[in-house]
Amino acid sequence: ASLDRISKLLPTSSKQGWRWQNLRSPLSITLAVGFLSSLLTINNWVFHKPYYPDRIAGQMMLDRTVPLVMVVGYENLQEAALGLSFALELQKRHRTPEPDIEPGMAHSPSQPPPNVKFAFLDRSTGYDAVWQSLSQLQPLPEPPFNLWVVGPGLQQAAYPASIAIVSSDSQCDRDLDRYYRLGIPYQLYRCRLRKTSQSRIEKVRADL
Repeated sequence: ASLDRISKLLPTSSKQGWRWQNLRSPLSITLAVGFLSSLLTINNWVFHKPYYPDRIAGQMMLDRTVPLVMVVGYENLQEAALGLSFALELQKRHRTPEPDIEPGMAHSPSQPPPNVKFAFLDRSTGYDAVWQSLSQLQPLPEPPFNLWVVGPGLQQAAYPASIAIVSSDSQCDRDLDRYYRLGIPYQLYRCRLRKTSQSRIEKVRADL
């Protein structure tokens, strides 16, 4: 199946072959999910496995103090709709600050929602193209940030141990304890400023 019919709903960049959306328009996301769900139902392309967008979004938003990026490798309308359902749940949590309750306190100020972005990368030619596109993805939050990669069909060993993202000068390392498979696999990468860049920054500070 092709994503041509929803090209207006998912902004595209023909040069880099990826679709990118900042979580600022809940209405557009809701409409996109509804449209794709209806299309899948009409064509009898229903999901054959149980998926839990609310549970998956909760696992992804494990640290509200750092930005979050979710990347979905898609090959068809079903995978695109699935990724959009995750994005919608992240949107809900993004808009709702989570109270930080400490023992002995009735309440404390709510933590602000993290900066959340998501992208769709075409995997029709294989995951090598996904990793290549991901390394050039922009704009991204300044490191540190958490990167979740939703990779249909991928075992944990098939995820790269690390990903260098040139556009943000980040090094993203796979968290071996944060691989999940609730109907579809998704893996956490923790992204930090690359060591060479960090060393240059520290040298500049020392010279000041």
